[in-house]
Amino acid sequence: MGKKPLMTGTAKEKERVMAMFGYMSGYFGQAMRLHNNLLPGVSHADASAAYHRLHDDDRLPRSAGLLLKAFDEWLINHVVQEERTRVQNSIVARARRAAGNAGVTVTLSEKAHRMLTDLAEIDGVTLSDVVERRLARQYKDASNRF
Repeated sequence: MGKKPLMTGTAKEKERVMAMFGYMSGYFGQAMRLHNNLLPGVSHADASAAYHRLHDDDRLPRSAGLLLKAFDEWLINHVVQEERTRVQNSIVARARRAAGNAGVTVTLSEKAHRMLTDLAEIDGVTLSDVVERRLARQYKDASNRF
């Protein structure tokens, strides 16, 4: 395979692709984690080969947006839902850290964490996104009072 063409797409898409490839290179080093979270009937070898075709195939478009969609399809076709959510959230967090948006750490009750986690899985977003999106109106209303 030759040199890959430059990737096209928005800066945010490119950051997410780089975070995805970085995260997944370590992920495949955790063979048992992947093996334990594959869909029934999917072998580790098949999942790995399909991912590496996505990562390495010079014939694929180097559009960041298309790579992200292809990666999401790979997750859907190879990995159980709960693990897909964990992988996607980890990649988003990694991209945020790389962009200098690391955030802060908070302590939640188990009930609050469970509620946020359930909402994050329903919406397919991170815990931070749940807080920001679902509390935006209440925050705006409260800040208008001051």
